[in-house]
Amino acid sequence: MLAAAAVVGRTVDWSRLSPITELGEDDVVAGLRAAVATHLLAADPDEPEGFRWRHALVREAVLAELVAPERTRLACRAADALADRDPANSGPDAALAADLYARGGRPEVAAGLLLRIAARSVASGALQTADEALTKAAHLGGGVAAASARVRVLALSGRVEAAIGVGEHALPDAAGPARVELCLALARAAVMDARWSDATAYLSTTGSDEDPRVMALAADAAYGAGRVEEATALAARAVVAAEDAALPEAQCEALDVVARCLRMVDQRAAGEVLQRAASVAEAHGLVPWRIRALYGLATVELLESDVGTGIEQARELAVRAGMLADVASMGLLLADVRIVVEGPAAAMSLGREVADLAHGLSLRFLEAGGSVVVAWGHAAAGRREEMAASTAAARALAPESPDVTASALATGALEALLEHDLASACHQLDEAVASLRRHASAAPLSFFGLWALVRTLLADRDVEARDELRASDMTARAVNRAGLAYADAVAVGRSGDHAEAVRSFARADSILTTQHWWRRLLRLLALEAAVEDGWGDPAAELRADLAAFDATGEARMARIARELLRRAGAPVPRRGRGDSIVPTQLRAAGVTSREMDVLLLVARGLTNTEIAERLFLSPRTVETHVASLLAKTGARRRAELAPVSFQHAHLLG
Repeated sequence: MLAAAAVVGRTVDWSRLSPITELGEDDVVAGLRAAVATHLLAADPDEPEGFRWRHALVREAVLAELVAPERTRLACRAADALADRDPANSGPDAALAADLYARGGRPEVAAGLLLRIAARSVASGALQTADEALTKAAHLGGGVAAASARVRVLALSGRVEAAIGVGEHALPDAAGPARVELCLALARAAVMDARWSDATAYLSTTGSDEDPRVMALAADAAYGAGRVEEATALAARAVVAAEDAALPEAQCEALDVVARCLRMVDQRAAGEVLQRAASVAEAHGLVPWRIRALYGLATVELLESDVGTGIEQARELAVRAGMLADVASMGLLLADVRIVVEGPAAAMSLGREVADLAHGLSLRFLEAGGSVVVAWGHAAAGRREEMAASTAAARALAPESPDVTASALATGALEALLEHDLASACHQLDEAVASLRRHASAAPLSFFGLWALVRTLLADRDVEARDELRASDMTARAVNRAGLAYADAVAVGRSGDHAEAVRSFARADSILTTQHWWRRLLRLLALEAAVEDGWGDPAAELRADLAAFDATGEARMARIARELLRRAGAPVPRRGRGDSIVPTQLRAAGVTSREMDVLLLVARGLTNTEIAERLFLSPRTVETHVASLLAKTGARRRAELAPVSFQHAHLLG
């Protein structure tokens, strides 16, 4: 009895010992009583039916007394006993059974068990557990099947380079159905890193064009490469074939592609498809595909408002599941949202986070996207050299990506706009749009509306730009529809229809209810035309936006607004529109009156949220002011700002 208990492990359920030892239960109980009395075993406080060795050395001493054939035989009998209790190997003892079979000289059985454990772990989102099981299976001679499963797990975890390395190493030994599975896993890994041609090449070697899984992946690769019509047809066929063949994963994958093909032309239909994918995934316990469906639903939601909780929830689920490539991808989407809502400066930290995560995973496309976000922050702040370095790094990482190329060019356009160099901005936006014209599956990047507006301001092929945008899928996103409406306002205002210009301007404003920073950028450009052409009340609009520019520290946009107010012949408000007087020494350090407002409240011990409520600002804006105060005063931490406030307050009397 003690020998069997030692082979099973550090702890043992007493009911397993009878079938292993072929002793009757009464004999097992008697043996346990004797072992407890002699302090070899003790009742396990965590398991009512369990016993544990009092010390690991005692167990090792018992094992040392056994000869190899005894250990092997007992391990196999223990594994068989576990298998008899759980024929489906779906319970918590499956991993122990695999270990016992491996020690019992039956590695092929152990590897098969580990593959089943890994499959269940993937479905439930436990990718680390799956990887550990597959690594053991590979060492036990799991062969191509273990390699295929490990490629899939590594790809889902975001380690695409490692996944492809494992798959390529196993490919020469793969044949028949096992080769099809391996090529499918490799194609999926290639899709994860936007290697569309590699994915297609792997799929072409399967010889299984009618396999629903092959069709779904081929649709995904076609969509990524911009062949939307081909992707739509393939995905629709794959959905039907996967449902008929009872392949829920392939069905979810195909539905995901169908939704992406629909997203730009029919958001409601895309949402319905994604809801169906989420239901299928949930019904079959497919956690990764449920997360993907929720991610897709979040992208549809963000087209309209650029604000939503869905993307945050999907990203948190991806973090828990260890789906790091998806975590990085969702982070990139969140950064894009943050740019249009709060401004490029607010998105920089998330851009760096995405770039660092993607770099660690060797996901060059996503790393490039993170670098572009960082470049936007530099562009908004006027750091031209840093912006150029970040965009150059991004383009080097993903030289064939039209999205990365276009976004990098748009970054340069923003920097030019904030220097009031409309001609240079227009040239770069022209190139950005041109790089995406032939890429039908391009994301609805925010600069398309900006492009039409800048073209209209310059009266440079502006009718063609507005018509092209109006007819394109890019207006599925609110920021681009608003950009087009502002451009319409400029065009009709220039033609003399001032009333219609005011209506178009108001219509554009109404579209952007949550995208605050992008709204102010587009308005600033359109209001220059209002000043020049004499429509609306640009001075009142500029004063309202100037207060926001000063409050959020957007000095370059504030400078343009002040210049436009002067050109409109309107009084120009003083800088830093706060309520507090700034002492001379702090004013010399660059502290504004709004920052002084914040400083005085920090000194009183208020939190950022409380200060935001007092000053009618956002907590993030207050955070920006506090960071600025730390830099300007030389304080190292927030607590040191209170003495600074008290030190200078007496100078004001």
